[in-house]
Order: sequence, then C-alpha cells, then structure tokens
Amino acid sequence: MSAPAPGQGVPDGPAPRPFDLSALAVALGLSGLAGAWGSAVPLLGAPGWCADLLALAALAAVLVIAVRYVRALACGANRFGDDLDGFAFSYFPLVGVLLGERLYIRAPTAAFWLIIACALVVGLFGARLVARWCIRPVRVESLHTGYFVPLIAGAFVTSPALSLVGARGPAMAEFGIGIMLWVMIGAVVTVRLWTREPLPPSQWPLLAILVAPPATAGTAWVTMNGGRGDAVVEILIGITALFIVVELFLVPGCYLRAPATTAMWSFTFPSAATANFLVRWLATAPFGPWRPAAWAVLALATAVVVAVAGLTVRALPGARPVP
Repeated sequence: MSAPAPGQGVPDGPAPRPFDLSALAVALGLSGLAGAWGSAVPLLGAPGWCADLLALAALAAVLVIAVRYVRALACGANRFGDDLDGFAFSYFPLVGVLLGERLYIRAPTAAFWLIIACALVVGLFGARLVARWCIRPVRVESLHTGYFVPLIAGAFVTSPALSLVGARGPAMAEFGIGIMLWVMIGAVVTVRLWTREPLPPSQWPLLAILVAPPATAGTAWVTMNGGRGDAVVEILIGITALFIVVELFLVPGCYLRAPATTAMWSFTFPSAATANFLVRWLATAPFGPWRPAAWAVLALATAVVVAVAGLTVRALPGARPVP
C-alpha cells in the first residue's frame, strides 16, 4: 500500500455528519404559535406576553440552528448549494416573516424591512426551486407534503405580513401566487400520494402539512379583508375542515405508528396556522359562544406544541433526522 502524497494527509476520524435543517421546524412551529397567540391578543384579550415568549423561543431556536449550520458549513459537512435544493432551508426567512409580525408592534420600521427582506428571500427560494424542477425534473416519488411549506404556505404567510406593513398590492400578489402553486404542486403531490409507493414511516408526520395551505390562505384573506368574513373565508373554512377530518383519520393508522424523528415538529406549524385562522374566523362568525370555542382552539394548538416538545425531549437519545 503506497504512502499518502506529501500534504495530502490522512483523515483522523470519520467524516463530519451533515446538519439536518429540518430542525428548523421547531422554530417555525413556535413562531406560528406566536402568531396565533398574537391574533388572540386583540380578539380574545389574551396576554401579549404569551406571544412574546413564544416569539423569543422561536428566535432562540433559529439562532442556535443557524450557528450549528454555519459550523457544519465551515467543517465541510454541509454544502450551501445542496441545502437550497431542499424544502427546510426556506424556514429561515419564513420564521423571519412571522417574527417580523410580532416585532411590528414595538419597532414598525425595523419590522417593515425585516418582513420585506424575508418575503423577497421566500419568493426567490420558491422561484429557484420551481425553475430547477423545470430544468432537472424530479422523480415523483421524491415529492412530499413538506414542499407545501416553502412554495404554498410560504406565499400565504408572507401575504398577511405584507398587508400588515401597508404593502397591500404585493400582499394580494402573494395570495395569488399561493393559489397558483397550491393548484399546481398540490395536484402533483396528491397524485404521488394516491398512486405511488407510500411515504416511509419517518415521513408520515409530514402529512400534517396538508392542512397548512387552506389555513394560511384563510388567515391571509381575512387580514387583507380587514378582519371581515365573506364567501372566500367560508370556502377556505370548508377546505380546512375537510383536511382536519382527514388528519383525524390518519391518527390511528399513521401518526401513532410513526417513529420519533425531527419530523414530529411537522405537526406544530399546521396546528398553529389552523388555530390562527379559526380564531380570526370565529371572531367574525355569527356564533354565540365564539369566545370559548376560540380559546379551545388556541389551547389545543398550544397542547400540540407542548406535546411534541415533550416527545422530542423524551426521544433525544434516539431521535434522528428525516432521511
């Protein structure tokens, strides 16, 4: 066996393990729940510190993950261009948009530029991913509902944020983009789920994201509509209700059998987004005890996040990233 060439060196140990950006689902779920509690402040009289605390937790999570990701880039475990091809990288600007909505209360100017910058990054990421698929078609089997977040929910999340800072035109444009991508990508992913091989068990929790598009679209429309309900809101409520029932049917045969992975946090953002939409809708609906119903919805979404956090802590020694 020949000796290594001068300067080539011999590795001291195994190659560094890549950092899995799907951990950003933690920050996305926390920031989404902060948004739901933020909606409950003016509508239900909820304490503002709950939303602030969740926003700070989301900020801490995204900073920790960013530091670990930069370290992985520095040691060669991750390559920046490769990470852009996944769906989890877009969680960075999406969390920024959601936190910008909370920041707008105290620092509107800073929040304005944060939301604009993050919205541009979300849009560029989505456009890049769609363009890449046009040039290098992907296998249908590799698609899953995780792509709904950056491409569909991403547009619907940035829409109300842009509306909040006064950019009504771009907000409406984002809503239109979200509808278009929902029809296009939703159809392809649905065909994949119904006609191809089932998702691996580690990806079963990603099916919870099915409810995210109608819920985020509903919040976007109610925000742009000045907090009023109309026929569009009723249509989106019906679609959201349909997917909530679908999720309930998936619990016994799918979710309760899924292994402990970071994919468990896929439950949190759809739950928070649904709560946000339902709280806003209940405030406009001609329904007598709407306040107790809204509180129940918010409590349930909070319980989901707490439960997932508890399961994550319990499964830390054996938890593994989504393959």
